[in-house]
Amino acid sequence: MTKRKLNNKRKPRILIYDLETAHIEAKVFSLFKPMIHTTDIINDWFILCGAYKFLGEKKVHAVSCTKEEILAKNDKRIVKQIAAAVESADLIVAHNGDAFDIKKLKARVIKHDLKPISYKKSIDTLKVARKEFKFTSNRLDAIGNFLGVGRKMPTISGLWNQCEAGSMKHMKMMVAYNKQDVRLLEDVYLKLRPHMSNHPNINLITGEGHDQTCVACGSNDTHKYGIRYAKSKKYQKFLCKSCSHIFTNNKAI
Repeated sequence: MTKRKLNNKRKPRILIYDLETAHIEAKVFSLFKPMIHTTDIINDWFILCGAYKFLGEKKVHAVSCTKEEILAKNDKRIVKQIAAAVESADLIVAHNGDAFDIKKLKARVIKHDLKPISYKKSIDTLKVARKEFKFTSNRLDAIGNFLGVGRKMPTISGLWNQCEAGSMKHMKMMVAYNKQDVRLLEDVYLKLRPHMSNHPNINLITGEGHDQTCVACGSNDTHKYGIRYAKSKKYQKFLCKSCSHIFTNNKAI
């Protein structure tokens, strides 16, 4: 009976996502540290395409601008679909997502007068890399290569320019590049997850689990793994057999 309940508990919807944006086109007087004012902008940035998948699912979804949408600088359809995916998630994961992806998405949401995206717990793998490790480079490609889980897809010179000109041939390349970023990000996240000291508690998100349930992945396959000593109390540590995360419950012993 207990085993059946544990197997049927709700899994958190963890969204892995990545956005690709167009350039900001502006008039400049110099190639060396030009001072660019908003009045110098010819065309502002917009979202060319976005890719996403939910953790554990095979399919990577992607949505990209058509030629007509690119020429009109109209990314409303793309923004609506990605925003809906983010809104449906319990937790979102992106590389530099807190400073770039989610803010860029929200900027286009308000631009198109769409429904606001509610607050989401996020994991920014760039922040995790900087906080927990000292990698030679914190770029996603470098981390993936270092951890042996893969690399970003190489791009041809001028890919963004060709996409911004409306070439669907090059947009197809951009989408493939975008999708590979999401696959790589998922693998990097899973490698980093056991080592995160502040991973959001999955059990709080799902409303399920118990004191010995892994806070990182929600697995009940855990066992005691030593003691953590505080100033005046001590706590039981546990090791998750599913994801290797080490965690402590809040009950003093």
